[in-house]
Amino acid sequence: MDELEGDQREPHQRVPYEAASPEVLDGLGVLRWTGITGEDDALLSKIKQERGYSYTDIVHVCPEKLPEYETKIKNFYREHIHYDEEIRYIMEGTGYFDVRDIDDRWIRINLEAGDMIILPEGMYHRFTCTASNYAKAMRLFVGEPVWTPYNRDEIDEMKNTSRNKYVETFLTNNKRQKKSSLTGEVGLKANVFFDGKCVSHTVVGADGTRKSVGVILPNDGLKFELSTPELMEVSDGVAFVSINGAPEVTFTAGQSWRVEGGGYFVIRAESPVHYVCHFL
Repeated sequence: MDELEGDQREPHQRVPYEAASPEVLDGLGVLRWTGITGEDDALLSKIKQERGYSYTDIVHVCPEKLPEYETKIKNFYREHIHYDEEIRYIMEGTGYFDVRDIDDRWIRINLEAGDMIILPEGMYHRFTCTASNYAKAMRLFVGEPVWTPYNRDEIDEMKNTSRNKYVETFLTNNKRQKKSSLTGEVGLKANVFFDGKCVSHTVVGADGTRKSVGVILPNDGLKFELSTPELMEVSDGVAFVSINGAPEVTFTAGQSWRVEGGGYFVIRAESPVHYVCHFL
């Protein structure tokens, strides 16, 4: 999702649209199910039995049934962790759970009626309704219900047991895997394009994936025509990009765009832009 200010209940999709894959969510420890039809659903019963959820209650998040609704949803939207899992089954309505990826960027997860989600202990997250301002949800707990948020700006995450547990279980391993995908064979000869305004090195990962790591120097517009899909990720700097003739969009460090094979993009830079190009 984007990092723009504004109504938290809006979709806040990146432009161009960038979706997190199921594999990314799996790697972060986020569990999801869809198609649950009610309190007596067989899948819900199976999940409760297997995971030991012995207590449930139902909450309505809407102006009509939640006192001080606007204040409450702003509190829910403060970035926080719990010392237990957070489990929600959306029975009616819609909502967003935002979670942090391994690079500390937000991923927005859209939940609709029939969806169930489990966030692991110690994961930074936040919740909001959508613009519909209505969600009826089942909360599930192991034993007596405890729902205490520990806000990110109020904890010492280096000393927080739950946070350290999450980092070691999910983030550290994922970062090692991400780093290992960049290891392997590195092309010793640089790829030089546009009279030296774009210089890169090809990296073939241990898993066979191909990337190029490079820099684009200041220019008035370089056109890249693609025969296969590519994902361009900015690692430092500011890039001004037009994709397939669309209006120019600004991308900064940590942001990326994808172009399908047969398409093209034009990139303009006022200062050096460092990037990683993923060949898909």
